[in-house]
Parts: sequence; structure tokens; C-alpha cells
Amino acid sequence: MREATVNILDSIRLISMMACLCSNQSIASWGDDFAQQSYLKASNTSRNDHFGEQIAISGDTMVISAVNEGSSATGVNGNQQDSSMPFAGAVYVFRRVGNSWAQEAYIKASNTNALDSFGYAIAISGDTLVVGAPDEDSTATGINGNQLNNEAEAVGAAYVYTRDNGVWAQDAYLKASNAEENDKFGSAVAINGNTIAVGALNESSNATGVNGDQNNNDSNQSGAVYLFQRNSGVWVQQTYAKPFDTGALQHFGESLALSESHLIIGSSWKSNNGLSNAGVVYVYEFSGTQWLQAAYLTASTPGDNDNFGHSLGLHEDTLVIGARREFGGGVGVNPVHDDTAQYSGAVYVFKRLNGDWVEQAYVKPSNTNEQDQFGWSVSVAKDKFVVGAWRESSDALGVNGNQINNAALQSGAAYVFKKTNNQWHQTAYVKASNTDAGDNFGFAAVITEDLLVVGATRESSGSVGVNGPQDNNDVLRSGAVYVFTGDLIFIDDFE
Repeated sequence: MREATVNILDSIRLISMMACLCSNQSIASWGDDFAQQSYLKASNTSRNDHFGEQIAISGDTMVISAVNEGSSATGVNGNQQDSSMPFAGAVYVFRRVGNSWAQEAYIKASNTNALDSFGYAIAISGDTLVVGAPDEDSTATGINGNQLNNEAEAVGAAYVYTRDNGVWAQDAYLKASNAEENDKFGSAVAINGNTIAVGALNESSNATGVNGDQNNNDSNQSGAVYLFQRNSGVWVQQTYAKPFDTGALQHFGESLALSESHLIIGSSWKSNNGLSNAGVVYVYEFSGTQWLQAAYLTASTPGDNDNFGHSLGLHEDTLVIGARREFGGGVGVNPVHDDTAQYSGAVYVFKRLNGDWVEQAYVKPSNTNEQDQFGWSVSVAKDKFVVGAWRESSDALGVNGNQINNAALQSGAAYVFKKTNNQWHQTAYVKASNTDAGDNFGFAAVITEDLLVVGATRESSGSVGVNGPQDNNDVLRSGAVYVFTGDLIFIDDFE
């Protein structure tokens, strides 16, 4: 009976999807030139490295983390050929020249240690890169403290690097002002110009608001966010932010987005309105002298365990929020909400209008299925956004292939949406060029004006570098990143 029910639901979703695609309206689609441009692997591909765990892009620079990479190297461009520090983590910087990508730097922490998870979070702005290592263990506090001990398990750290004439060097070692064991400072990072935000999702004070009392542990794993400002080349902590309703186990600071005037903070495990782990998102605005909480966002279709706020994408006045475990069984944009597809996931688009944040769209993929976790990753650029669903399971290859099967379990997918005439439409369903079960394509996804970049953190080929062979599974869970380029076109359907 369960199988028959699922088949009926799948048929309904397919009919709904085709109705969306065949309606009498302008349909956005990728042009003929949209295609995979590059297939990127680490320069030291190794088993279980998870290259592609996180991706960040600024201009022609792309940064990719491999959170489980295990060399003992320190600093920039050290010896990457041993595996004596498992799960230490590494970051790889690629530079685009014309249509080609080349690795520019291999970056490690200045105090590399096993299990530090360096690269768990990354962000880049121009020539400044910030890397989070939430399992780093030193007892230091503040800026550039003593990093040469391991006496406080998983207190966490963030590392700042700057580039000068193509050469990267570490600029600062950031710790919380109230660093404590298991706070996991560096679990999320964001940067805009001379401002860096760092999340510590397990920080435990019961402070509320901005710059409250941080010297207690009375609200277990409530979470906190720290803002650092660079003035004349020197970094200082500017702000210690907590929500107005601090509570235990809400993990405030799990996700971050930052612009010049707005700081967006996800708290996807927070319960609200009687719904357990439904999730909320907090918006802070910069007043000219300090950051102040300006809005508190929830989903229009909330449910238990939805994890609204797990992922965030911000561009100017458009905010995209992922709810990776939402239950809706609909397809497309603004479908009727139901609870027929457990952990299928959803995305919500908010627009800032006259100073207020207003939900503009409730978004589902074109092939909604249970457990896909659509909304695990999101990214927005002007009038388009991408959503990753790392547990999606079709065996399609490339762009807009057959998505109505589940023959490659947890292979993963990415979905691109475009706004035209003030309406959002799905424009592409994107898979890897070497789709395989368990690859987790879509674990990370970033979109810019001219690029779509997707990480498959458990892809298993043994290639190294750019555009090598991708047709083997010789190095399990090494990870890969796929770069797509192309333009959108619009087609008017005929009656």
C-alpha cells in the first residue's frame, strides 16, 4: 500500500510539473551555450577529503574547501603530500583567466591539527578570505592570541588571509572574546569589505541583543555571532550579537549572510509557535554606529523540524532562505502546501519593500521527493538563485535531463530559478557530468552573474587539477566541483 501511495503522489507531481512547463506564459530557459565548463579536483586528491564541501566566489577568484583533507602542512602552499593530520582541512584557491581555471594557492591553518575542520565555512570578498575551523582547540581569545595549545576542545577559530600581487598570506587569527570549549566558533562565516561575521552555534550565554553579558553559560548551545572590523589594516571585534529571545539549543549563528547594511542570521533549530525545530531567521541592520535587530522572519508554511534558516543567500534586497527538511509535496513556485513528502525541503524568497521584509515566493523543485533536502544550499545573484538538493536521486547527466527516477540514490542535483515579470520560474535542473549514487552533488552551490558552481563532496574519481578524467571511482569520497556557464533566454509559449 505504501508503494502504491508513493506512485500516485509521484504521478500527481509529474502532472503538476508538466502543467507548469506547458502553461501559456513566458518560460525561462538556458540558452544553447549553457554547459559545463570545468571539472575541478584538488591538487592532492585523497580518499574522504570531501573537496567541494564549501564554495565561495568573488570576481574571478573561486575558493573551495576540503574539510577532511589531512596533510600536516601549515600556511600557504606547503607540502600537501602526506596524510598525517586526518580531518585537519584545507582550502584551495582557483583563479579564472579568460575561460580557464588554474589553482592559485593551497591554504592551511597556521596551527594545523587533526580534526580541526579547517574550511568548514569559507567566505571571500575581493582579496580577503576568511576560513572557519569550528573544531580548533586553542584557548586563545581575541585577535592573534596564542594558538599553540590544544587545551579547549572544539572552541573554534577563524583565519583571515589577504592577497597581494597574487600572493596569499595569513593576516589574522580570530577567536571569540569569550572562547569556551565546544562553542564551535567558525561554524559559519561571512565577509563584506572590511567586516567579517563569525558564528559560534554552540556558544551558551543567556545574553540578549547586541553586546550583552557574554560571561556565563546559562543558555546551553544558544549560539552567538561576532563581528570584526578592519581599520587601517588592524582587525578588532566590533559586536557580540545574540537574539532578543535567546534560548537553549537554538544554535543562533548556524548560517550567515552579510552586506554593507544587513546581517542575516539563521537559527534553524529554534522552536516557535509550538513547532519544534521549525527555525527562524533574524535580520540586523547597521544604524551608522551599531548593529540593531530589525526583523524576525518565519516561513509562511512552518512545520516541525523544517529547519528554516539552514541556508541563506542575500543579494541587495533579495533574501533566499532554505528549509532543508520541510515536508511539502508540491512542485514549482507557490504550490498548495501539504505534508506528503517528508524532508523534501523548500526555499522561501523574501524581498525588502519600504523597509519591511516580505515573503515573495514559496519554492519547491520540479521533482519533489522525500528526503531530497532541497534547500540544503542556496545562493542568489541579482534576479536568479540556485538551490542544492544533495540527496536527490535521479541518474540524469548534465542540464535538464530526465529527473523522474530515483536510480542513483543521493547523487544530488541543483536547481536554478530566474525572475521575469516579477515572477520566479525554474530555468534549469542540473546534474553532474558523471552522476553516481552517493556523490552528493549540490552539497554546495554558488551562482554569480555568469557562473553556476556546484560541489559534489563525495564524488570519487582519482583525478587531480582541472578537467581530468572523471569516469572512475578510484578515490572514494574525494570530492569534485563542477563549473557551468551560459546565458538565460526566454521563450513565449503558444496557445
